[in-house]
Amino acid sequence: MCGVKPCRKCNAKKARISGVKKRRKMGRSTKGLGNQLTNVGLAAIGFIAADQLNKVGFIQSNPAIGNFVKLGIGAYLAMSSRNPMLVSAAQGMALNGAIGVGKQYGVVSGIGQIGLGRYGANSATIPGVAGGGGSIIVR
Repeated sequence: MCGVKPCRKCNAKKARISGVKKRRKMGRSTKGLGNQLTNVGLAAIGFIAADQLNKVGFIQSNPAIGNFVKLGIGAYLAMSSRNPMLVSAAQGMALNGAIGVGKQYGVVSGIGQIGLGRYGANSATIPGVAGGGGSIIVR
């Protein structure tokens, strides 16, 4: 002891000796990851549910309006709801509507299309690919 009142150095030494040391938990908590995966899953459910709106009579007869309806309903629910699960699903619905509107006006063209541009998925027509139509000679 240093005097009447023990100093920090003495307290730290005493704590080490007696085993009363704070223990830190090392590692990451998976709670945050689980919450994010839940939000992504709910957004996917909202995205799929928005596709089901195309079967409603009014939207089926007016497909140009359907994407705006999905976007509007999704945005309204996402902004007005206090339930975080409903907000995630509504964001997925709004995303579906936004992608539909983008495709409708030619802004978005590559989503949902698999291929390699003008060649498609046929590697036999891509120059420089093994078995392809063209050949590249390197000297």
